[in-house]
Amino acid sequence: QGQFDNGLSLQGSVRYDNNDSFEDFTTYAVGVSYAFPNETSRIRASIGTGVQNPTLVEQFGFFSNFVGNPDLEPEQSRGWDIGFEQQFLGGRGLFDITYFNEELTNEIGSDFDVTLGASVPVNRDDTSDRQGIELAARFDVTDRLSTSLDYTWLDATEPVPVAAGGTRDAIEVRRPELELSLGFNYDFPNYLTRLRLDVTHVSGLFDLDFTTASSVSGNPDDDFDRVRLDDFTVVNISFTHEFSDTLRMQGGIINLFDEDYEEVHGYATQGREFFVGLSAKF
Repeated sequence: QGQFDNGLSLQGSVRYDNNDSFEDFTTYAVGVSYAFPNETSRIRASIGTGVQNPTLVEQFGFFSNFVGNPDLEPEQSRGWDIGFEQQFLGGRGLFDITYFNEELTNEIGSDFDVTLGASVPVNRDDTSDRQGIELAARFDVTDRLSTSLDYTWLDATEPVPVAAGGTRDAIEVRRPELELSLGFNYDFPNYLTRLRLDVTHVSGLFDLDFTTASSVSGNPDDDFDRVRLDDFTVVNISFTHEFSDTLRMQGGIINLFDEDYEEVHGYATQGREFFVGLSAKF
């Protein structure tokens, strides 16, 4: 990595994986950014590749209802992004926008084998595509109050088999289409006590219903039905208090309003949770 006097920065890396059971792989990542002469604007871009070997469960199975596949190939990905950030009001605020695009080949999915009566992991033939936009903003309202905003729009699809042969694109599961987070920090006048409020909203989240295998539901286009999970909003609040340079108290409430929601179909999430603790340095 290196930085030039004209505001240009470069970085790059190369990784080589030597495998016994899988093909050897070389992956890379390259990034570039340029800070404009006004010292408040920056543009950046990056490109890179990655590889993920199959897990032990995918290779060798799990109990009797998930049969392993020792012939799986590693997943491979290539992605790039470009972004722009702008400071304003003398550095009190920052706005950042990024577009990203990625494709995944050899994605590992699950097919229901009627003969075995179990799910079997397989490599998908076509490409899974992901693209989206990330927005981020930070603003110091006063010396004691600051706010933050993070927003992600994601368009993610994966290939699924169809009865006539081949594949069709379907919504990628467990990757929400929209996610919005708002954050507020407030320092009390003594600057020893800080409050933090986080509000997160998620929508457009899908998952698989594993009770609807094609042998059960008669759905010819996909082994498992994709179901949309309910949108949800979760509020967390926390605080810290510095008794001294060596003693601090922290606490908070997770899921303040006891929101009932799912991130994985059929599995409940944590309800309202309280915590408090002390930490000391010596």
